[in-house]
Order: sequence, then C-alpha cells, then structure tokens
Amino acid sequence: MGDWRLGQATVLGVGLLLMSPGGGTAQENGSLEISGGYAFLGSSEIVDGHSAGWVVGGAWNPTSWVGLGVELGRSGQQQDVGLLEVGARFGSFHAGPRLFIPVGRLRPFAQILVGRTEVDLRVRSTFAPLSVGDAFERRFSWQLGGGVDVAVDRGFTLRLGFDHRRVSAADPFAQQRVLTAVVYRFP
Repeated sequence: MGDWRLGQATVLGVGLLLMSPGGGTAQENGSLEISGGYAFLGSSEIVDGHSAGWVVGGAWNPTSWVGLGVELGRSGQQQDVGLLEVGARFGSFHAGPRLFIPVGRLRPFAQILVGRTEVDLRVRSTFAPLSVGDAFERRFSWQLGGGVDVAVDRGFTLRLGFDHRRVSAADPFAQQRVLTAVVYRFP
C-alpha cells in the first residue's frame, strides 16, 4: 500500500507543477511540450508477443537538461491458446523526471516515471457453448528507461525510447516498451 501512496503523491506533485501558472512562463524557448506516438509493449508475462498502441504526453522543461513529464497510453493484443482466445488491454498513466544531455540536434535522455497500469483480460471460448471470463486490475507501476530526441524542424522533434515497466499486481510482472513519437516544444 505504501508504493501506491508514493505513486499518488508523485503524480499529484508533477501534475500541480505542470498546471501551475508560473510553469509555462518561467522559461522561454520551449519550456512546455506535447507529444504523441506509437508504442510496442512486450507483455510476455501475460500473453505472448507484443501489443501495439498509442501514447500521448506533455512535459514542463524548466532547463535544457531537466523536465517533468506525464504520459497516458493504451495498447492491446489478442492471442489464441488452443480452444481459447485471450485478449489483453493495458492502460497506463505515469509521471516523473526526465534528464537530458543536449548534444547539437540530439538530446539523449533518461527517465523514471511512476503511476498506475490497468490490466484488462478477457478469455473467450472458441467452441460451443461460448463462454467469457473477464478480469480487471488497476495497480501501482514504475517505468525506468530513456531514449533520444532528434530535432527535425522549428519546435518539432522525433523521439525514440525504451522503457522497463514493473507492475505491482497480485503477481508482479514486468513489461518492456519501445516508443516512437513526435514532440512539439512551444516557443
């Protein structure tokens, strides 16, 4: 239960910083950003293979080397297991610090995000009589990873990232995520 409270406090703190009136005006030249992209989530501990989905986010970058980010994502996948069909959907909300090392047009970064992951499983028989079973959990999770931002045009950046996610479910499990996104930094 302590992990969940720490996660709630971190998400609340980052959210308040992002919504504070001084946050957008404290830094000029790209202190706020929005992003959107595509993610591949390795979910082999739940179902085999990778699930695909979307990720949107935002960040406040008070300096060129540090930022506070928020991400919301969803992905899903189907797998046939003999006479059963398993559907898994994962939803996530994470927030936390990002550290950058600007090198010309490249900005490598490392991040640690905390928040929650929703796991929605549906098992359906593929033979008569048809039957369905559902399970849904919302659990504390953290993500450790990094990547690189590559400047392409005024305000626009391409982001490539990799993260390791740990979900504190009844039976804890790990996932790996590969992210591709477009980032826009407001002037």
